[in-house]
Amino acid sequence: MKIVLGIAAALVALALPLAASAGPASQQAADVTGWVEGQGPTTAVYGTASLVRNDNGISMTFRTSEIPAGEAVTIWWVILENGAPVSAQFAAGHVVGGSGIASFSGHLAEGDTSGCFSPEFTAAVGCEGLTDAQTQTVILLARFHGSAEPGRIPIQIHTPETAGVTDLGEQLCSPLACQYQAAIFPGA
Repeated sequence: MKIVLGIAAALVALALPLAASAGPASQQAADVTGWVEGQGPTTAVYGTASLVRNDNGISMTFRTSEIPAGEAVTIWWVILENGAPVSAQFAAGHVVGGSGIASFSGHLAEGDTSGCFSPEFTAAVGCEGLTDAQTQTVILLARFHGSAEPGRIPIQIHTPETAGVTDLGEQLCSPLACQYQAAIFPGA
């Protein structure tokens, strides 16, 4: 028992300096609205989203409704710097159930450049990742991919899923996939 208590005390002693070095977290809330590619948000409200920021990264929840049952949906982090996109990265994805209501969550650490949207988007915009969790504007984009297709679901819920489409405009809004909902979080 003394060994277990000793190990626990050592772990707490190691964790305290790490916790003390992180800045305070802040939380933002935003409506989940409709989204029209090239135009931005609409006035339709489908749910709520939250973004928690600290010095090391961001975490999100995205709760929405009115999605067709069986739809494959992904959420993408779009990171803006000075009003322009510098990165678009995978945040979360799954197939929506029969109610049409869905919840997503995810985390992105500063410096993480994994899950970039597509080579064409990265070539045009870049994939810098999150470089300042406290100040960069973050848009969460919900991308609908059509009905879940057995055998293709992992691709549909983890990628931009525009197989065979090389035109960036079609990747962003093709008959197969389009951003339909979004939540916007201005930076500090």
